[in-house]
Amino acid sequence: MPNQFSSHIYARYASVITADEIPADVREILRYVLLDAIGTGAAASSLGEGCKASVDYALAHLGTGEAPLLGLIATGSPAAAAFANGALVHALNFDAGGLGHIGAIVPTALAAVEACAGRVSGRDFLCGLTVGAELLARIAQSLKAGGHGVARRTLDGQIHGYFGCAATAARILDLTSDQFHDALGLALMQAAGTMQIVIDGDPPAKAIYAAFANQGGLQAALLARSGVGAYCNVFDGEAGLFQLFYQSDCSLNALTNLGEEYYLRLIRFKPWPTSGLLHPLIKTAICLKAEHDLVAGNIASVAINAAAEHRAWFEPVDKRTAPANAATAANSGQFAVAKALVHGKVDLGDFSPAGLRDPDTLALAKRMKVHFWDKEEESIVVTTSAGQSFQAPAIPIGPLAHALTATSSEALQVKFRHCLSFAANEALSTRADAIIKIIAHLEEVNDMKELTQLLREAYRSDASSGAPRRTSPR
Repeated sequence: MPNQFSSHIYARYASVITADEIPADVREILRYVLLDAIGTGAAASSLGEGCKASVDYALAHLGTGEAPLLGLIATGSPAAAAFANGALVHALNFDAGGLGHIGAIVPTALAAVEACAGRVSGRDFLCGLTVGAELLARIAQSLKAGGHGVARRTLDGQIHGYFGCAATAARILDLTSDQFHDALGLALMQAAGTMQIVIDGDPPAKAIYAAFANQGGLQAALLARSGVGAYCNVFDGEAGLFQLFYQSDCSLNALTNLGEEYYLRLIRFKPWPTSGLLHPLIKTAICLKAEHDLVAGNIASVAINAAAEHRAWFEPVDKRTAPANAATAANSGQFAVAKALVHGKVDLGDFSPAGLRDPDTLALAKRMKVHFWDKEEESIVVTTSAGQSFQAPAIPIGPLAHALTATSSEALQVKFRHCLSFAANEALSTRADAIIKIIAHLEEVNDMKELTQLLREAYRSDASSGAPRRTSPR
């Protein structure tokens, strides 16, 4: 069998990598990716747009089992958990990103643990997260190096997710190199994702798109394990990933330094539950409010100078200034900037039904004008009713995970606890310390079902208590 394809090169590397080969800082980053994803998925169990229908579908049609659904009092088959938790983890746009939506592959990793007849150690689990996250990052880096910008017709987070999820599941399921490559080929056969869902204002389906990638990635690995061959030139072929979706012949050149450089070090843990493209403007708005003591009622107008390639995050104007659901709001530049100028922060509660109806935010969003530029830097100009004008350029938001200091580790734990406070299953917050502890010592875990069992116990304890619970996902 020929093995010159870049996808086979990656399969050979990823199928045999051990935890000892992964640098300590990368393992630490991935421990926090896991913690962060569990938290964001739990928060979406009450706030996530389209999540109730996704969970109901998964439980009704994808099988029963013991795999826990994040933030909910329910378990299902590995396939059901991959789909439902995939919907939940990314629904609030709060999961870790950067070069690829790295946080969104965690549901597949947890589901693959349940799909294994034997034991999956914490070290092997970290290997699975590493090869999936690194593949996502390397695909994104290859496209970036090839000059591909954001203004495309492809929904990259969904498309790339099939490959990251397939790689993660393949490593956790301990597939051979050839089976691993088959899994990547099967991922290519399923991959899809269109920006039209964003261009038309983010209906609920946009919020749950990671469900498809997680279900498809797990399915690809399970089919490969069952013996379904799909050996092909997954990335570089004339109808492979790059040509099919990007009409580009750029190859996955990043494969030349496997095990030497880790692109997932460029990850960002999100401080706000919105598209990362909006974070520089959010930070700028927060700083403007604090520096000039701005009061929403005294703001006459706001001008946002935005990159032309980000137009979909500001249009259609009627939907972005008065978002009907959390998915539309999380991708709305006007809504995010208005929240920051009104409250000095952007919080999960801002995407609850009450937060979406906040009159001061909606009124200010209506007073915003957006100008699109091809080359100029993004900026915000605030004009008060007294005629004062304050302008500031967008503040860049760099990677937050180059060095996870004690302060940043504490901040991520605070975010995790805050997310759990929104879980539909209110008992989950009582397990926060136990979840943090087991993830912090992941390399010492003999069987990852210790973690999934901990999540199941939290759900069952709430189910048996008879205590009132928050609203289920929308």
